[in-house]
Amino acid sequence: MKHKAVLILLFVICYGSFAARFNAAGLKFETVSTEHFRISYMYNCGHLVEKVSKKLEQLYSIYKDTYGLTLPSKTDVLIIDSDYSNGWALPYTNTITLWTHDLDFELRGTHEWWDDVITHEYAHIVSIISGLKLSPAIPDIRFGFFSHPNEKNRMEVFQSLSTSILPFWLTEGIAQYESSRNGADSWDSHRDMILRTLSLSGKLLSWAHMQVGAGKSDDYEKSYNHGFALVSYIAEKYGYDKVVLMVRESAKINRLDFDRVIKTVLGISGEQLYDEWKNHLLKKYRQKVTDIGTQVYGRKINKDGFINLWPRFSPDGSRIYFLSNGKNDYSRKHLYSYALSDTVDEKQKIRLEMGIGNVYDIHAPTGKICFSSAHSVKSQLPARMGGSRVLDLFTDTLPPEKKKIRLFHKTDKQLTRKKSVFSSSFSPSGDRIAYAHRSIDRFFLSITDTSGNLDKKIFPAKSDSIEIGYIFSVDWAPNGKDIAFSFMDKKNRKIAIYDTTDNSCKVFCSSEFDQRDPCFSPDGKYLYFSSDRNGIFNIYRYNFESKKLQQITNVAGGGFAPSLSPDGKKLAYAGYSKDGYGIYLLDSIKVLSEMSVENPLSPMNKYPIASGSTAGAPQKAIRGVPRQLLVMPLLLGEQVTNQDNNVNKGKTVLKTGLIFNLIDPWTLSDLGSELNGYLFVQPSQIAKMLRFQKGFFDVKNNYDLGVFGSTRLLPFTLYFDYTMRGIAARDWFFNEVEEATEITNYNAQIQDLLFRVSHYAGSGSGSRNQLGLHLLGGMDFYDIRLQLDEVTVFKYNLNKAFRSGVMGTFASQKSEAKSVISPVGLVAKLQYDFWNQHALKEENSFSTDDGILKERYDDYKYHQVLGHAKMGMPAPWFARHDLHLDLMGTAIKVVKQTTPIPSFLLPVAWIPGYSYYYRDTKIKRIVQKDTVEIEYDTAQITGKAVIQGELSYRFPLWPRYLIDKKIGFFYLERLYGAINLSGGAGWDNPSDFKNFDRDDWLLAFGLELRLEAQSFNNLPFALKLRWDKGLDQKAPRGGNRFTFAIGYDFDNWSLLLLPDYKSSRAIYR
Repeated sequence: MKHKAVLILLFVICYGSFAARFNAAGLKFETVSTEHFRISYMYNCGHLVEKVSKKLEQLYSIYKDTYGLTLPSKTDVLIIDSDYSNGWALPYTNTITLWTHDLDFELRGTHEWWDDVITHEYAHIVSIISGLKLSPAIPDIRFGFFSHPNEKNRMEVFQSLSTSILPFWLTEGIAQYESSRNGADSWDSHRDMILRTLSLSGKLLSWAHMQVGAGKSDDYEKSYNHGFALVSYIAEKYGYDKVVLMVRESAKINRLDFDRVIKTVLGISGEQLYDEWKNHLLKKYRQKVTDIGTQVYGRKINKDGFINLWPRFSPDGSRIYFLSNGKNDYSRKHLYSYALSDTVDEKQKIRLEMGIGNVYDIHAPTGKICFSSAHSVKSQLPARMGGSRVLDLFTDTLPPEKKKIRLFHKTDKQLTRKKSVFSSSFSPSGDRIAYAHRSIDRFFLSITDTSGNLDKKIFPAKSDSIEIGYIFSVDWAPNGKDIAFSFMDKKNRKIAIYDTTDNSCKVFCSSEFDQRDPCFSPDGKYLYFSSDRNGIFNIYRYNFESKKLQQITNVAGGGFAPSLSPDGKKLAYAGYSKDGYGIYLLDSIKVLSEMSVENPLSPMNKYPIASGSTAGAPQKAIRGVPRQLLVMPLLLGEQVTNQDNNVNKGKTVLKTGLIFNLIDPWTLSDLGSELNGYLFVQPSQIAKMLRFQKGFFDVKNNYDLGVFGSTRLLPFTLYFDYTMRGIAARDWFFNEVEEATEITNYNAQIQDLLFRVSHYAGSGSGSRNQLGLHLLGGMDFYDIRLQLDEVTVFKYNLNKAFRSGVMGTFASQKSEAKSVISPVGLVAKLQYDFWNQHALKEENSFSTDDGILKERYDDYKYHQVLGHAKMGMPAPWFARHDLHLDLMGTAIKVVKQTTPIPSFLLPVAWIPGYSYYYRDTKIKRIVQKDTVEIEYDTAQITGKAVIQGELSYRFPLWPRYLIDKKIGFFYLERLYGAINLSGGAGWDNPSDFKNFDRDDWLLAFGLELRLEAQSFNNLPFALKLRWDKGLDQKAPRGGNRFTFAIGYDFDNWSLLLLPDYKSSRAIYR
C-alpha cells in the first residue's frame, strides 16, 4: 500500500499548488418553472428571471403560430454570469444558455441584449427542430468499418449522417430575422458596413461557403451577416412563409442537399438565388457610395490581421500603439506598435509589444499603460459566484525601445480584485484611473487611484434610477473633471460625459444615431468620436468653443476609435475595409462639414430597475442529474479476428446498435454530470437479447457494451468507464488432457473498468491551454469460453489485473483555422501505473478441487511508465508548411514474477507499413518423442521497453486558403499532402535503448493525402489516403500498405490526454 499512499499524497500536493478552476462544487443556483420553460440561474441573477420568462412565453405563442410546432417538453434555460458573454441553443436537447450581459464584438452591431439574445436563441430551437428529419433526440445516424490490423489494404471509417441539412446562413439568418421582426434586432449600420464593403470589393462569401461555418473567425461572422441579409431579401421578395416552407421541406427524408429544397420552394436554384441577391446588393451599394461624394480617409499603416483597433500615440508621438490579431486566424489580440519615423526600415516598423488584448490607455507624461486582464489568481471568484477568473485593472510601463528578456520578472501591478473591469482611462495627472465595472447585467463608472487603495463607484448611484447595460470605452478629459464614456442605451450606443465636480452625467449630442469611442483632444478643445450620422460610421469632433459638430472623414467602409497625437495635429483611427479592420493615419486634420449644436448635453434616460430574486425559488446546489437523452443508431463492420489459416486477412463481422448520451442542462457548460454508453451486437443476436436469453453471450456472438460517465459536482472531476467486449473466433488450443492441439471455437470476453479523478489548471478540461493531474485506478478481466462440443461450453479466466496510477497531461494548441488538418502546438502526457497481474499458468493451468476445475495463476507485479507527445510547428522555410512529431515510449520494471512475464502482458508498438503481428510457433510439449507445437500471435514490436514515433512534413496542395467548393452535400475546405517517416523498436531490457543498434528498429516511409470537409452543412468530415512502405521486412509483414480513413478528425490530439491502457497492450487488439 506504500506506493498508493505516495500517489494520493502527490495528487493532493499538486492539486493545492495549481488549483485554478472550480467545478460545480459550491455553485448555487435556483430554478423556476413557467408553462413552457424551466429556468435555472446562478447566484445573484434572480432579478433577471421575470424579464427572461416573460419574453420567452411571449415568443412561444408567436413561434408556434409561425412554424406550427409544439415542442415535446419544456425548454431548459440556463442563465450564467461571467465576464465572458454569449448565448447559444442546442435544439437536440431543447436547451438555451444565456449570459447576463452584452458583448463588445467588433464584427457585430449593438442592440438591447436580453430581448435580442432570447429571441435569437429561441428561434434556433424552434426553427432547427422544425427542420429535423427525425426526433430531436436522434441528432445523427452513425456508421463505420474497421479492417483487421494485418490487412495490406485497410479501411478505418467512422462517420455520421446528420438528421438536419439546414445551411449555416439560413439558421443564423432566421434567428436574426426573427429577432428583428419581433423588435429586438435590426439591420444596423454596422452590419451594413460589412456587407457593403464586401459586396463592392467582390469579396462576398461564395454560395458554397455560406452553407457552412468555415474559415477564419471573420468568415463565421460574415455568414451571420450574409444570412440575415439573404433571409431578409427572400422575405421581402418571396414572403417569409417561403423561408418557413424551406425549413419544413428540408425535413423530408429524401432531401440530402438544401439546393434541391430551394428549387422546390422558390422555383430557382441556390446559385440563381445567390446571383439575384448579389446583383441587388451591388446596385444598392454603388448608389450609396456615389451619394457620399469624394472620400477622405487616412493611409493604412498595419499589414496583418482583420482586427486592428484602438490606436494610441506614444508619449513622444513617435509610435502608434494598437491592438491586432496579427497573423492569427481568430480574434485574439495583442498590443503592437508602428514607428512613424522614416529612418526605421519598413520591415521593422511594426513590432509586438505586450500580450494584452482589451481596451487600454496610455498616460503620456509617465509612459504608463492601464489595461484589464484575467491572468491573475487574485481575480478568481468563489464557487458560489461562478468560480471563474474575471477581468481586473492593471498598470504597467510601456516596453522600452530595446527590450530586455527577463524571465520570471513581473512588471505589472494589479489595482482591483474581482471587479470585472472592461475599459479604463488615466486622469491627466496619472494618479487616478476611471474604469467601467460590471455587476451581473449592469455597468458602472468607477475610479481608483494607482495604488489600488481608493476604489469608488461613481455612476450610476442607487438613487439615479439609471440602468446602463454596457460601458464600452472611457476617456478622461484634460481638464481633469470630465469623463466621457460610450454606453448602451437600450437601442444603440451613446456617449455621456460625467462631471466629477458636481457628480452630474449628461448625454452628449443625443440623437437616434449610433455614437461611440469618445476621445478628447490633448488641449481639451474637441471631443472626437465615431458616428453613423450619414448611415456610414465616420470620425467626427465637437468643438466646445464654437459649439459645432464637424465631420473629419468621409469613407465608404467605416471609421472608429479616434486617437490624437500629443500635439493634436495627427489623427489615427480604426477603419473597416475589404480586408477587415485596419489602422489609418491622417497626417493633417481637415474639417469636411460642420453643423451647430447649441445644447450638446442632455439628461440621461431613466428606466425602472429590476431588483430582488424570484419568490419561492430556494437556493440549492447543482444536482446535475442527467435527464436529457440523445440516441445515435449505428451500423458497424469490423474485422477483429483473422480468417482461418490466414493471419493477414480479416474476418468481417457486422454489428448494429445504439450510442446514447444522457446529460443534464449544465453538462455543455462544463458543469453537471453525464452518463454515456453503447451497445452493439450482431443482428442475429438481437432477438435473443430482447428475450433476455443466455444466448446473448453465446460463443459465436460478437458484441460491445460500454457505460461511461463523469460528474463535476465535486472539487475534482470524477470519471468512470466500463467496457465489455465479446470476440468470437476459431484458433488452436492445447488440450492438456489429450496432450494435443486442436482448432476450437471460442469467445474472448474482455472487461475493463477505469476510475479517474482529475483536476485541471487554467480554463478547465475544454481549454486549448490545459494542465491536468489525474489519479487512476482500475481492473481488467479476460475470460474465455470454449465450445467443447455441440452443447458443452467451458469457461475460464485467462487473466485478471488490478492497477493504480497517476497521470499528468499538458495541452497547448494554437487556435488556427487549419487546426483539424494540421494542428500546431503540443499535447503530452506522462503516466505511471502499478500493475498486479494474475495470468493463467501455461503448464498445469487448472487444479481439480472436489471435481471442479479451478484456474491456477502466475502472479506478476510491475511498474509501468508511459510518455506520449504530439507536437506541430510551422516549417521555417515555407509559410503554411508544418512539421509534426508523434513520439511514444513505455517501459515496465518487474518487481515480482513467479515465471518470466508472458509476452501478451508486454507493451507493444505498431508502425505504419507493417502488420501488427505475425503467427509463430513454439514447442509446447514432447510426447513420446513427438514434438507438439502450438501457434501463437507475436507482435512485430514488443518488449519490456518499446518506442515508436513518426515525423511528418505537411503542406497544402490547394493554392488558396480554402478549396471553397461544394459537391453534393459535401463542402470541401482544405487539401493537404504529407511525407511521413515512421519507426519503432522494442527491447527486453530497457537499458539496451542506450546502445543504438539499427537492427533493433523497424522503419517505414510513406505519403499521405488529407481532405478536410463538412457534410450536410454541419458535420466535420476528415478523409485520409495513406501509403506506407515497411523498409525492413518484406510482405506480408512489411512492404507496401495502403490505408483509407474517414472520420471527424485527423490527429485526434484530445485522445492522447486520456489514460493509455488498451492501445498499449496486445491483449486488447
